[in-house]
Amino acid sequence: MFMKYSLFILLIIITFNISAANNWEIVSVSETNVIYDVFFINRNIGWFVSGFNTTVYKTTDNGNSWNMIYSSVSESRQCIQFLNEDKGYTGGFEYPPKNKKFINRNQRNWNSFDYSTDGGINWIEGNPVGPSDIYDIIFIDTLCGWSADAWGRIGYTSNGGDSWDQQYITNYSILKIIFVDSLKGWAVASDSLLRTTDGGGTWIADGLTGAYYRSVFFTDSLNGWIVGISGSIAYSSDGGLSWIEQNSQINNNLNDVLFINNNEGWAAGDNGKILYTQDGGSTWVVEQSNTTVDLLSIHFSDSTNGWISGEDGILLRRSQNNVEEDIEINQGLQFSFISSSKDKVKFRLLLPENSLIDLTIYDISGREIINLLSGEYQKGEYIVPFKPEVKGLYFYRLENEQLHESGKVIILE
Repeated sequence: MFMKYSLFILLIIITFNISAANNWEIVSVSETNVIYDVFFINRNIGWFVSGFNTTVYKTTDNGNSWNMIYSSVSESRQCIQFLNEDKGYTGGFEYPPKNKKFINRNQRNWNSFDYSTDGGINWIEGNPVGPSDIYDIIFIDTLCGWSADAWGRIGYTSNGGDSWDQQYITNYSILKIIFVDSLKGWAVASDSLLRTTDGGGTWIADGLTGAYYRSVFFTDSLNGWIVGISGSIAYSSDGGLSWIEQNSQINNNLNDVLFINNNEGWAAGDNGKILYTQDGGSTWVVEQSNTTVDLLSIHFSDSTNGWISGEDGILLRRSQNNVEEDIEINQGLQFSFISSSKDKVKFRLLLPENSLIDLTIYDISGREIINLLSGEYQKGEYIVPFKPEVKGLYFYRLENEQLHESGKVIILE
């Protein structure tokens, strides 16, 4: 099946103590104002926005150090997204210039949408929909994006934010908006869920009973979760047509939710509460946050590295112990190990292009234990768990059309 080479074969030896646990750690930053949102394009490069006098910080080393790259005393930015290392977007509100007057809604402020083409150093002002606070933005490419604001409006742009059209308006603030592709999207408006299947041409409002909700997240066109006040969580398996309440076991308000697949997810809320599930929300457990401030936003740069931001300049990082550095073994193909529990290891494979892959595990006698991957796989990230019945020494062999890599992993109590 695979071409064999008599060339030097790299032997990678990695030893684990799988009893190590996952954790959240407080990352030291110089910001003391609220950090509204954080966003990473990969494991190393990310940004956050903070404060009523906005500052934008950037990291290039997985958050070990942060540098302020932009500040403004005339605006407050509450959300941020980057598509690549250069192109990014923020939304919030701008204090009114002296030559403008408010005409309604308590004459509060003007909304602000800006985009950057140089990694956040400079920002270009867009033309969003009317005066209000922009709470959230979502772009699916460099041109098409949506905004949600405090006056209950959903805006849409098809030219990268230079101009916006109003798609929908309701009487309640729209706090969160998400799209899984160019057609299917959802938004939370306090007591209702808005959904569209035509890119926002039509939005359908479904009433939600029992709680006011603050955030929504879908992993695909069917599976989604909403969270809100008093620990409320609900799950949908039909694209938001119906919802089943889940038991969070807490009474704290929940402000954001995120899943990395249909099973594993997190919710964050007031008083430093972080919830975690491994079974799609059937059971939720509290994870230690080491803080009591309100937590506002969750973001994962990949399936193993997460970030949560909140009040008082709090920034939390979740990295799984014993995560090895990615080993680039063939023209962008990356391979690493992740310890996920005391008796299981996860292999992480990042394919830069479609490829034939075979990943097989052997015991110390050379007997094949299990074939974890075999066949042609699309480019992207693959997380493959391995849970042996017996602890001890195992060998792996990873092959594709052009390589043959071997190594060992020791799984201990």
